[in-house]
Amino acid sequence: MLYLAMGDRDSGVFAQDPLNPLGKVLRFDVSACPFVAPPGNVPGGHPVVWDYGLRNPWRISFDRCDGTLFIADVGQVLGSEINIEPVGSGNRNYGWPTTEGKICVPVGAACDTSAITLPALDYTHDQMNVIIGGYVYRGSAIPGLRSRYVYGDTQGRIYSLAHTGGSVTASGLLPVAPLSGVLVSFGQDATGEIYTAEMQSGTIRRIVPQ
Repeated sequence: MLYLAMGDRDSGVFAQDPLNPLGKVLRFDVSACPFVAPPGNVPGGHPVVWDYGLRNPWRISFDRCDGTLFIADVGQVLGSEINIEPVGSGNRNYGWPTTEGKICVPVGAACDTSAITLPALDYTHDQMNVIIGGYVYRGSAIPGLRSRYVYGDTQGRIYSLAHTGGSVTASGLLPVAPLSGVLVSFGQDATGEIYTAEMQSGTIRRIVPQ
């Protein structure tokens, strides 16, 4: 299957509308030509909607070993979040714009979260400006990092977290050398090693042990 993450244009209007593809994770069957909507997407919604309630998922990735889906979602007012979705457990509502992170919007309002999947981890803007989603490390160069999800922010900080199921068990900063540009994306090679991509400096770096 092919998965595509879509932002909601910052409107807060589209993310909760199951018939609109914006603010969603979309899922296509690419074994057919042209692509088709596979069974198992959100019932009664747009045929290709897999998950909804997202603002600006930047970015999504799968753990190449167990299929867990990681969705790093950039918030608007309050902060950013990471959603961890075990394999095959889609059709989730991640809350936007009813919630941002684990907090009801607007701040102080009461909201019904009974049908919302709250994030595994969230950050305020004071803690993190713009989250950049990465990959679960499956390389061999840094054994201590193996099985941890590596992500960052546009201030050039690199983080990792450990998880069990959909719950975070540990998280923190990695001691990496300062970047020369603005972190905008991560990459992963065939051996599971992780790379950073930087805007302005135009630099691609591989994360290696020191």
